[in-house]
Amino acid sequence: YRRATMSFIETERLIICPFERHHLTETYVSWLNDKSVCEFNGHRHFPYTMAKAESYLEYISKASALIVVALHQKSDNAHIGNASIGDIDFLNSSATLNILIGEKESWGKGYAFEAGKKAIQDALYRRNLNATVEHGKGLGLYDVSYTILSNSLVSIIIPTKDYADITEQCLKSLFEKTT
Repeated sequence: YRRATMSFIETERLIICPFERHHLTETYVSWLNDKSVCEFNGHRHFPYTMAKAESYLEYISKASALIVVALHQKSDNAHIGNASIGDIDFLNSSATLNILIGEKESWGKGYAFEAGKKAIQDALYRRNLNATVEHGKGLGLYDVSYTILSNSLVSIIIPTKDYADITEQCLKSLFEKTT
């Protein structure tokens, strides 16, 4: 596997770029030592230092199944957080997405959703899938609606010889849950 060079990606309000050495600042380290910033990740358990940040940067430069990016506001180019795509499973086209908004002034403004939406849209685009991405039913959830390009017929085999009640139940469920 050869690691691809990532260029800048833009959304309406963000510039998303590779996480690099210049992002290793005391402010960045302070985010990872702030219990409220790290309430839902593992950083809250151990003190974070610049040395750990440098080790992490070295690790991600060699990792094939991990991509880490920095999130900057377009308005002033301020580094407000990071996102990572990890546990990349190329065979099954799946991964985990983690987003940390370290700058508390940027909380509640939809930056994490915007970055996540862009990551999903780009993944769909690279796979040549025609779909839209919107807010899901909960925080951090996304709804992906795929465009159906044809009305292909589907055959369903229900192997229930001589069991009319089971066949009826299967058909009833199909009619209720499909269009």
